[in-house]
Amino acid sequence: MFKQISIADFLKIKIMPIFTTMRNWFLVLPALILLAACSQQQASQQEYNVQKDSLYTIIDSSAKTDVFFKYDGIARVAVYQIFYIGEAKKSYTLPSRALAEFVPLYTDTGRYSTRYTNKTISIFVDTALDISKKLEFRHEITDSVKKEANRAYFKVDSVKHYKAYPIFITNLSDSLMFLGQHNYINHMVREAKDEQGQWKPLEQAVRYWDCNKCRLVYLKPKQVLVAKMMRFTGNFKTECRLRFGTGENVVYSNTFVEYIDKRALVAPDSTKAYLKLN
Repeated sequence: MFKQISIADFLKIKIMPIFTTMRNWFLVLPALILLAACSQQQASQQEYNVQKDSLYTIIDSSAKTDVFFKYDGIARVAVYQIFYIGEAKKSYTLPSRALAEFVPLYTDTGRYSTRYTNKTISIFVDTALDISKKLEFRHEITDSVKKEANRAYFKVDSVKHYKAYPIFITNLSDSLMFLGQHNYINHMVREAKDEQGQWKPLEQAVRYWDCNKCRLVYLKPKQVLVAKMMRFTGNFKTECRLRFGTGENVVYSNTFVEYIDKRALVAPDSTKAYLKLN
């Protein structure tokens, strides 16, 4: 037998709790949305390392670190990957990965110059900006199919981040300049002064291979290229610089002071190198 209740009691007992619950949700929902937005913004900010000096602002997407690269007796291959090519700006946002090594179609850019002088190319290492460089440790893998195709493939074993400086290269000329292949700067190595004050290379120049779809790196007049230079550590404090070009066709960067391992001044054969930057 059902007990009869009035409409007023029905609304009070059955309906009002529903509206109360909905009202509470409407009161709480904006706070939840605001909290989620703040958390997302905070997480987004934590992903970027913003560095600024009187010349540039760098918004680096790589994780900030206090770790320097320690020399381990293995040859350092001078792979300076490119993270930006374009117009000169005061602020640059660098992605966590370098530019793509391969392009869908080959584009003929016409005539270009490889005459590198202080009047055509400017190279500046900004030591006031503390950024980082991701390094992938890999080993080469092959199988019968890939071996027949004469191609090398690498498997990533681990990923680490090391302290780095940004490199700014500016085309000062009125000509198109060729700078490299894949996503690396060609013919650029780091040098350091030994105990006798003589400049010695700390690494071997990168070696390229033919590839139909590999990116060819060009810099238009007045354009800027931004790369990263991983920082070393050691017990020998000395002057360093970057050397770009070959023979007498060479341009040097500004000099800067770093700590290095003196053993790196006698660079072994780069064919023994295990590291592959990416």
